[in-house]
Amino acid sequence: MGFLADRLSALTNPAAREGRQEASEDLEASSQAILSLVGSLAVLVGRDGQVVRSSPDAYRLGIVSQDRIVDERVEEAVRQAWQSDKVSRFSLTTATPEAFADLPGLSETQEGADQGGDHDDGALSEVSRPNWLKVAVGPISLGLVLVLIDDVSEAKRFEQTRQAFIEHVSRQLSRPISSLGALAESLTALAKGPWREGERLEERMAAVSSQAKLVKDYSRYLEHTLGDLILLIRAQEETSASKTERMDLGEQASKALDAARPQAEEAGVNLVCRSSGPLPVLGDPEQVRVAVSKLVENAIRYSPAGSKVSLEAKPSADGSFGLVQVIDRGAGIRKEDQAHVFERFYRGDEQTEASQVGIGLGLSIVKHVALTHHGSVKLWSAPGQGSTFTLALPLAPAPAPASASDPSAVPVEGFGRTDGGPAGVSSGM
Repeated sequence: MGFLADRLSALTNPAAREGRQEASEDLEASSQAILSLVGSLAVLVGRDGQVVRSSPDAYRLGIVSQDRIVDERVEEAVRQAWQSDKVSRFSLTTATPEAFADLPGLSETQEGADQGGDHDDGALSEVSRPNWLKVAVGPISLGLVLVLIDDVSEAKRFEQTRQAFIEHVSRQLSRPISSLGALAESLTALAKGPWREGERLEERMAAVSSQAKLVKDYSRYLEHTLGDLILLIRAQEETSASKTERMDLGEQASKALDAARPQAEEAGVNLVCRSSGPLPVLGDPEQVRVAVSKLVENAIRYSPAGSKVSLEAKPSADGSFGLVQVIDRGAGIRKEDQAHVFERFYRGDEQTEASQVGIGLGLSIVKHVALTHHGSVKLWSAPGQGSTFTLALPLAPAPAPASASDPSAVPVEGFGRTDGGPAGVSSGM
């Protein structure tokens, strides 16, 4: 800190400067030194409100834009710092600016055309999360105000997830426990009596059978819950090099669709698949299939009998991404619900009989698979017009040519199979 103190002292001493140009250079160097020494997310603001220096994340968190403070509360704290010469501390929630949440290579026009309706009547939602921040604002020398920002979003989300998990599991466990208790009472009565006058064994057996079916249904429900929790945990893990392969996104999407055909037949929903040539991506094939499967299963659950669910795999308009679009003709999603559909355990109010088996983890799994594969997921929906979910993964560059000394080796940027087999074919499928 001695270096910083010396710099501040020199800059506040007019005799130590030799003209405006030197002062400007000293201010530039010292502001950079301040951010370096602070070691956290920070913004330096001049008396004119201009941002002199800022950590890049301050833009992503919605604090700074075009070299100005844009959050009203932070802006007011900066003004108070000039007036009172005191430090203020407060908590703040911001939204990620649209420029940092956009999905490259995908336009709203594309999605609206694919849905087959007027896109202005619907809404486009994407993975965008709020940011929870702790902020300290105070004046320093050089005629500057220092804004220190502590991003506690991950801790906040973890606590929210923990609470939601505890509440959700507690509610869901109470149902099978009650059913087990009722079944035990019926079995005890069946074995010991007393019997009502005229009561037959078949009547008691029917009651036992009905309660046993409830227990079986809840058992399947808990198995589904546990399975989705495991998938969510895996989806949030970084994809390791040993599991990363070069694969055709369209092929993986087609396999996921085929796996959902029994569910579609039972629901009376017709599945349609279209693919536009090879879409090479790098990633974990199993994770990608899981993500597409969740989108397809979700579409089937919310589609009426006799309707169609379409899957289309194609490149983005700029050729940078491979897109998998899953389109249903269901009731659609209300605009107020769209911002929450990718949250863990979120369930909208308008559930169908088929969707009751879900626990609100499917779309969260899709989101995390997209993020760990450096991609994204978007939603277009309108009441009465159905929904379109679009999973986008970056297309892989062309593989390097085979080595002259080993013609059979086809490296894929350090990933892929090492057994001489073709890259993109998962041995676990």
